Amino acid sequence: MTVKARALRVAGPCTVVIFGAAGDLTKRKLFPALYNLKANGLLPRELAIIGVARRAKTHEEFRAEQSKEIREFATRPVDEQLWGELRDALYYQPGEFSDDETYSHHLERLLPGTEVLNLGVHGYGHDQMLLFLREEGLKYRPDVVLLGFLYDDMERNLVGFRDFAKPRFEQRDGRLELRNVPVLPPEEVLRREPYRSKFLDLWTILRARWEWRSGAAEARMKSLTLAILDEIATVARAAGAQVAFAYLPVWGEHMKTDREFTPRERFFFDYCRERGIPALYLRPFFLDRLRAGQTMRRYGHWGPLEHQIAAEGIATSLLKQGLLGAPPERRVEAAPMLD
Repeated sequence: MTVKARALRVAGPCTVVIFGAAGDLTKRKLFPALYNLKANGLLPRELAIIGVARRAKTHEEFRAEQSKEIREFATRPVDEQLWGELRDALYYQPGEFSDDETYSHHLERLLPGTEVLNLGVHGYGHDQMLLFLREEGLKYRPDVVLLGFLYDDMERNLVGFRDFAKPRFEQRDGRLELRNVPVLPPEEVLRREPYRSKFLDLWTILRARWEWRSGAAEARMKSLTLAILDEIATVARAAGAQVAFAYLPVWGEHMKTDREFTPRERFFFDYCRERGIPALYLRPFFLDRLRAGQTMRRYGHWGPLEHQIAAEGIATSLLKQGLLGAPPERRVEAAPMLD
């Protein structure tokens, strides 16, 4: 089945940043998908694609590598003119984000006598946080379980594949049931891909789009997320730990100067108040730095400065709310880091 480009909306001017651009997923999945969008006329002329990875290389080296890989992994014949236009939009930036720049590292520095264990799961949602807490986190007998709440993680709770296949929860008769286990290894997912029904894929996409437009998916997302958060709090408390949830302001929220909550913040803080869970409000700490003249990233992933400010806000809030009254050498478990 062919999907005509005119049936879909062409993207506006944009910049696409690919972290881990030297990885297998990039050449096997991301660039073939981007080329398909280009071939279907769905990419704008005003486009930049920035690959980020650790190894140093030039823009031209990166373009040459992808030109070679696309001919091996493209899912349709490669038109030289179309690929040339996409190739010219490619850029490369070497770099990495080290652990000592994350808020969990700064938090341990700000709280002497406290051990902070970062159990963040990159790229996944609250479902993986719950599984990791059950399977690994409780082994360390935490005194405080701190969850960094990112609103966008809620959508990830609904899916069984994001970057890689993953477990997911479904609600059944008021209970959480784990699905998509055992998780298939990436090699098996790739082996099965040619045999997947493309019609079924299209139907799944159209159904998901209808569910989001109708509000059904959002309602299901919120209900599932609240059930997962409830279970995280229950598991932590049953292990003798105190619980605190911190709202991580992103996408311009940390630079919003009026005192009104955003709809995302309201959803989170209403939940914490109803459940009696200590909630950490970090936006004032970001605004203090803005008023002091510091420059921050407005959109996208946090940088080192934003992580440092978040750590300062979390440490201050934990102490103010009396959640760290334990003797030295006690532990705080932090989950998750902002991926």
